[in-house]
Amino acid sequence: MRARSRRWRKRLARSWWLRDSPLAVPLTGTRFALGLYFDDLEKVLHALSRDRRDVFVIQVGACEAAVGDPLGWFLRARSWRGVLVEPVPYLFERMQRNCTDLPGVRLENSAIAAEAGEATFYYIEPGKGDRRPEIYKTLGSFRRENLERHAHFIARFEERVIARRLPCLPLDALCRKHAVERLDLLICDAEGYDFEVLKTLDFERTPPRLVIWEHQHLSPEDAQACRRYLQERGYAVRELSKDSVALHRERDGGELGSAFRSLG
Repeated sequence: MRARSRRWRKRLARSWWLRDSPLAVPLTGTRFALGLYFDDLEKVLHALSRDRRDVFVIQVGACEAAVGDPLGWFLRARSWRGVLVEPVPYLFERMQRNCTDLPGVRLENSAIAAEAGEATFYYIEPGKGDRRPEIYKTLGSFRRENLERHAHFIARFEERVIARRLPCLPLDALCRKHAVERLDLLICDAEGYDFEVLKTLDFERTPPRLVIWEHQHLSPEDAQACRRYLQERGYAVRELSKDSVALHRERDGGELGSAFRSLG
């Protein structure tokens, strides 16, 4: 009976009218109440929301912060506060428009790097005809080769690659700038630069309870080193298909701890 129930929930969660229709965002709360999640990350975020009402998050690579993004529902329906970081100028402008209804959210138009200053950042100019629509806005990196891996999806790739000097700062400096005293959740989507981003945070001063980063673009060596880096700082780590999730061992109680232990 339990196996049949799990299969039913998975089929329902994949239904187009729950995910892609205009009703998707209004129905998200109902989905969560029924225990329907599109993926394990949604389940973990919901568990964090149930454990703590006043969640503070930093998201590196926030893109547009659109209403339908995984984090968007929690920022709006659960009034999560935090700092959203997006270095690409046109995406940051879109994010500003999308976040006018979020007074508890601060926006940062910078890239995260080891040192404050400026550095060359690569991203894709908007365009049409891509094999995967709007993939262009998810690509941005200090390393051009990370964009080149997706060139076969991008129409007129060479014409649309932009190299621009953009402002940079470490996560430590970001926390000081925005007076971050407590960090519940750190999300990093940096197209292969995720490990370098995580190393710019002082885990002694501002240890997140939960860390989520994208490992699919890391080399096997960097993925292993990143996992070990978090473990040495007191975290248990679970790897999903594209992302890794780390939970601080001293703060692994409640529903979040249960949801985390069910991963993998």
